[in-house]
Amino acid sequence: MSAPKDPRRPLGPREIRLLGLHPGRPEDSIQCSILVASLDSIPPPQYEALSYTWGLPTSTETITLEGFHMPVLEDLHAALKCLQYRSSRDTGSRLGIQGVSVEKNKSGDGVEIQDPPLLMHETRGQTRIVWADAICINQGDIQERESQVRFMGDAYQKCSRGIVWLRGSTDYTERAFMMAFWLCKVAYHQTARMQQDSNSQAVDVRDGGSSIEVYGKPSFRTLIELDDAQVKWSMCLCWKELQALVKRE
Repeated sequence: MSAPKDPRRPLGPREIRLLGLHPGRPEDSIQCSILVASLDSIPPPQYEALSYTWGLPTSTETITLEGFHMPVLEDLHAALKCLQYRSSRDTGSRLGIQGVSVEKNKSGDGVEIQDPPLLMHETRGQTRIVWADAICINQGDIQERESQVRFMGDAYQKCSRGIVWLRGSTDYTERAFMMAFWLCKVAYHQTARMQQDSNSQAVDVRDGGSSIEVYGKPSFRTLIELDDAQVKWSMCLCWKELQALVKRE
């Protein structure tokens, strides 16, 4: 019996491949399938576009692409493992998600923290549709690679969500995301205040009032002015971790 062949057939004009990332358990190997979609289809295809650092070409892992064993870069493998939804067979003893997820709220005027166990329950058993250049573009086909590179910008622009993989978390990464979450809340709150009608009774942040609260939490200026060493030390730690996070490749 012959070994399965690479399932990536030639693409038509303005077509892209999408990766169907099948659900699994943390200890399972990554199983994927290939979907083909047109960037010009109406409605547009629903997928998440992944951006990541390729890393060293000598360091690879293996995924299974419709039975075909395909080597992928270590960073990409780690990203797919993190993005993979859990199998319905997974009882949740090891969720595979650390910390929290920060998303825009439904009204689009702020952000909210989503609970990992709840997210895990909602997505369990689902296939995730992802665009990742190293797999979705046949890197060994020079003609295809040159053609696909010309509209990579469209592939990112038309995605339903862009995902930036900054590599795995450390014991302190959650501090960085909590600081980012808090800064987002401040920004949304201040923008909303500035857009309010001038006749509103709300205090305008441009007045410099230090008593403004953001969704029940003290404003940035209030926290700075607090004569509380513990609060200031916690903020310093969060800032430090956020700086470390944004310096990643």
